[in-house]
Amino acid sequence: MFTQAFSFNLQNPVQEQLATIVRLDGVTPTLACVSVGGKVFLYTPQGVSDDNKDQQVQFLNLNKNIKSIVSSRFHGENEKEELLLGSQNTLIAYDVIQNSERFYKDIEDGINVVAFTSEMSGNEKSLAMIGGNCSILGFTEDGEEGYWNVASDVVTSIGFSDVDGDGKLELIVGSADNQIRVFKGEEILFEFQEAAKPIIISRMNKTRFAFGLENGMVGIYAKKTRKWRAKSSLKPIAVQLSDFGNLKEGYRPLVVGRSNGQIEIRHDGTGETLHKLQLGGPISKIIRDDLRQDGTKQIICILADGQVKGYIITPRQDIQSENATVEQKTDLHIELEELTKKKEMLVQKVNSLKESLKEKQQNSDSTLLPQGTQLANIFKINPKNKQVELVVQCTKGLYIKNAILFCDKLFDGRESFFYCPQKIKNTINIPLNVKKNVSEKIAVKCMVGTNIQSNTFQVFSFSCVLPRFSRYLYLESFEKHNLDEPQSFVTMQINERIPRFVKWMQQSFIFDDKIAEALEQNQSEMTAKFVNIYTNETIEIIVNQVRATVQIKCDDIEVAGDLIQDMCQYNNITELESQGQFPKEMEKFKEVLHKVEQYSSARMNITADIADSVQMVKTFIVKAEDARILGDMKFMKKYYTDVMVQNKNLMTELLKRKTNNDILMSSLKEVNSMISKASNLRIGQFKAKVTTLCRTAVKNKDLFSLIRIIENGSEH
Repeated sequence: MFTQAFSFNLQNPVQEQLATIVRLDGVTPTLACVSVGGKVFLYTPQGVSDDNKDQQVQFLNLNKNIKSIVSSRFHGENEKEELLLGSQNTLIAYDVIQNSERFYKDIEDGINVVAFTSEMSGNEKSLAMIGGNCSILGFTEDGEEGYWNVASDVVTSIGFSDVDGDGKLELIVGSADNQIRVFKGEEILFEFQEAAKPIIISRMNKTRFAFGLENGMVGIYAKKTRKWRAKSSLKPIAVQLSDFGNLKEGYRPLVVGRSNGQIEIRHDGTGETLHKLQLGGPISKIIRDDLRQDGTKQIICILADGQVKGYIITPRQDIQSENATVEQKTDLHIELEELTKKKEMLVQKVNSLKESLKEKQQNSDSTLLPQGTQLANIFKINPKNKQVELVVQCTKGLYIKNAILFCDKLFDGRESFFYCPQKIKNTINIPLNVKKNVSEKIAVKCMVGTNIQSNTFQVFSFSCVLPRFSRYLYLESFEKHNLDEPQSFVTMQINERIPRFVKWMQQSFIFDDKIAEALEQNQSEMTAKFVNIYTNETIEIIVNQVRATVQIKCDDIEVAGDLIQDMCQYNNITELESQGQFPKEMEKFKEVLHKVEQYSSARMNITADIADSVQMVKTFIVKAEDARILGDMKFMKKYYTDVMVQNKNLMTELLKRKTNNDILMSSLKEVNSMISKASNLRIGQFKAKVTTLCRTAVKNKDLFSLIRIIENGSEH
């Protein structure tokens, strides 16, 4: 299925993910890679073949430690491409042929990933996209800012695909909090919570996109539905959609490269593994392009040691053996093989059923469960143990020996949780450690028997959905439990009946029908109070049906945003404006803003000191060389001593700049995170408005106006 087309060696190591193909003259493909120390080199093949020895490797003298590299073509009519190079804090659009920079940008928020798109929903211009510390930026061909948005955490991957099927590409962003978000312009179209950090987002055909997670999982989404996923312990390096050339097979192969050099060919519709290949070393990058310039695209595998191998994918029936060619199988042969496999599977199934029947006949009737036996399940909060529990109960006279729970995101670093109670009864209370406000589907398997000593058990399977705010316990009052009322609040106008809000709470919180009935009896105003069982954080939801207002009291602005987003999603609200006050959060935020101002000013002073030290070193070296030429050894030693002193000072200043930069980056991340939390207090155009106003305030260095924008949703 994988036929090798060419192979050659770059004679230079290549860093992971740092390779691309660029057409500098608009026609000839050139490999651009990043080697040790962030050095960029180019290789233009001259008739790629196994015996090619005339390799031309050209290094670019950039004096930057490059961490991201992609090709770009800002002019649609001009076929010539350029390189986008990202270092820790700078972005360069570099024209290799002209040996000039299209633009050079300093990025305060840092650069984690760089991508390029010639089109994007909500923006007609070509953009160089940057993922930083909780920020997403886009730059036009002139280096002007054409896009800005915030993310909930550090951006780890950026991709583009027409997810909603409107003919325009949407921006897809993966972040370090395991979130994948699809942006249409500045608004979030879809949002997905994954089990690990998304490190790869790849464009597919139609409305699909592929993803790869740090824990080894890969999969495909179509719009907001996950079609399939495949688990592995090996980190993915690339997820690339390919084809069979001119042959039509009803599906397209998906190429998955792993960190250990393994390549998988998967069915793009089902995720089934069709073929595997082990290369000779770790993979740095996989690219699909026409490097041979013969009109067909190859799968180009670039290994960490600099080896480059090109492959063509052929359908399975076209595979030839390694030692001799085999006649192509006819359709009848293929059909016969498939029917034979089905026959073997059916025979195995019949034998298995016969064995099960024998076992049942041998067992006494006392071990058989009554017909119609079912399991009931419910979530409840245990205030004494401060934990959420899944309670599973079966019919009296039966016993639940143990249970296995399956969920990707609920258990730390695991996909399953086995629980065996100390005392076997007909009821089992399974403790759950819920760390985030997320709604998760849990698959459960329980072993049920007729008595404690029984050796025969029947497995019951069911699934249940954990409410998003399951960590919050309903209370009638805070005073009885010596809890303080929250001092912060957010208010909004929502014209909806009280029973509708109660049904939302039943879905998103854990409380019984009696509480719901009591809340629904309120005709004009309803108040619901909750406490976080882990942190004792309190929240209060007040709905005034007469004034059509909703007030959420909560000292955590992130939790308040989660409540608003979940409530609006349940009630199908697409536009919502809100105002609030968060004194505790804003006091902490003021300290962050002071840090940003302080360390920004310090960075400028340190940079000036470094420039002075460099100039003095140059001056002393010139004077020392003049003294050497004149034979004045005394002054030569003096000047070289001054050079050493200034060099030590320079190293000290550079260390200070690094420490200062690390603290500044951390503070800027907190600023962007706060902007993201503030935008979640609104829906639709009001959410986008807050993001835009915050960005303007940051650009104008009017940081303290951010507090007014965050609380009021406007500058005033």
